[in-house]
Amino acid sequence: MQSKPEILKLFGSRLKKIREEKGLTQMDVAFHLSTGTGYISRLENGRTEPGITMLYVLAEVLECNPKDLL
Repeated sequence: MQSKPEILKLFGSRLKKIREEKGLTQMDVAFHLSTGTGYISRLENGRTEPGITMLYVLAEVLECNPKDLL
């Protein structure tokens, strides 16, 4: 089983990949979430763990399935 830091890094890399594939900046995503780019950066770098609600909101903003981020 992967450790929590490994899981968060994997999540972050998937988030960044999908965001970039959609042509979105961190600022674009942050705007839709009513948050700052620092939060998006921390997610993408595996330094912040998103809650289940945030996972679904991110998937909605990125127009993907939540499982694509996991």
